[in-house]
Amino acid sequence: MLPSAALIALVAAGDPALAGGFECPERGGPPWRELRSAHFVIQTDASSSKAHELAEDLERIHETVRYGLFRKPPETGVIRVLAPAEREEFDLFAPKDAAAFYTEAALVGPVIVLPGDLRDSQRIVAAHEITHHVAARVFARQPLWFAEGLATYMESVAQVGPHHTPSVGGLAAWRFAEVYPFLGGAAEVLTARKHLKDSHAYAVAWALVQLLVNRHGTEFGQLQQRFARGQDPAVAWREVFPQWDPADHASMDALDGEIGRFLKTGESHSRDVELPPVPPVEERALSAADAHGARLAVPWINRGRKVDPGLLRAEAEEALRH
Repeated sequence: MLPSAALIALVAAGDPALAGGFECPERGGPPWRELRSAHFVIQTDASSSKAHELAEDLERIHETVRYGLFRKPPETGVIRVLAPAEREEFDLFAPKDAAAFYTEAALVGPVIVLPGDLRDSQRIVAAHEITHHVAARVFARQPLWFAEGLATYMESVAQVGPHHTPSVGGLAAWRFAEVYPFLGGAAEVLTARKHLKDSHAYAVAWALVQLLVNRHGTEFGQLQQRFARGQDPAVAWREVFPQWDPADHASMDALDGEIGRFLKTGESHSRDVELPPVPPVEERALSAADAHGARLAVPWINRGRKVDPGLLRAEAEEALRH
């Protein structure tokens, strides 16, 4: 639940209607519940069975990422999850075109927002963002190509439903299709600083990590050790891979050629991941105030459309009444 002071700051006279016609449990809406697992606190109005499936699904993905990346996995803390059961409700919080997303909310920290029933598209986003969350606990410095390339590489662990053996590696079809046949681009990705410009750039970063994992594993391990120690990423790259200088066109042409030849083989080693037993999931009912607080703790992006401030004020007033 949001602290009262945070809600009071939002309160003003406004339309009593709530966004999307939302009805909390005390207004006749579905019950809200909170599930606590080893690494997630999930707030949702999905049914208890659906909520438990979601918790188990996210835990499998999280642990496959942790144990798939590290022999001695780091402790990662707890991630809050907001999971509205209705897709229309999810749209209130989601950026344009997002199937699921990760954000840093001012009052509650890291939050994953996704619909209450996970589909493959949401699992992929969850695996990508959980990888960022886990890697940040280990690597003191990460160049952009490495952070995004590693996260896209780990997207394949999204296929860890109850009837799948968790595994890491393999050429994910949705990334391979974006980048093959390979037309180059390693230099631009290696030197990117603030963001990768488009989905194709993410696929190039993925292809680079695939190459390093499968063909240059020893050197890639040395590079990761340097990132973990906090060495300047550009210096670390030049010391470990002096043959691929991002400032030298011939070197980058050679790297592009090696990536292309690797992808042409279609070979990427995968390995099964043995997971520890999953601790039990605890469930409790949320009050109407808690349900409103869960909704107010996350920015209302509304698929990029403007939200009427009166709706936000009305939600805050309703939370305070409860």
